[in-house]
Amino acid sequence: MASFYGRKKAVIDHYYYQISNSKSNVALAFLAKGNESRAMELWNEAALKHGHIESRFYPIFHLFKSNPGSAIGVLRNSFSKEELQSLVHDLAEVSNQGSGWFAKWAKEGLDILRETIKNLKGPLGASTASVATFMVAKAVNKHLRDEMQESMEDGESIADWLGDLF
Repeated sequence: MASFYGRKKAVIDHYYYQISNSKSNVALAFLAKGNESRAMELWNEAALKHGHIESRFYPIFHLFKSNPGSAIGVLRNSFSKEELQSLVHDLAEVSNQGSGWFAKWAKEGLDILRETIKNLKGPLGASTASVATFMVAKAVNKHLRDEMQESMEDGESIADWLGDLF
């Protein structure tokens, strides 16, 4: 009987994840149409009900456009190194291989992230928080280089345009 309930819970959790993933995707569509408040509502729902990783990440990533300094601290405190590596990898892949609004949004956000990290390297960026952020960012950059170097055949590699990301 316990096995039945375990499987039932796994199935239910899977469906909740799919619902949260759908809400995150719909939120991106609302954001693309300029309805930021509705996008944030949907991301909050998905993050609260399931902890959906993209629903936790995308609003913070979106903040980079208006407040990159604060957003990087929130990212550092809200995600593990492995989660950030995976999320940045996915966005880099979308920005290189995708098209349309989402690819442009991903590239713009990654460019802002790169500039923010580059500014943390300067003389005023030597606080403990900046050093910790730099270390996480450096690990993400290494992961991106390792993962994407082989997948890019011709032209500019992801390591080239994200060279100073971290």
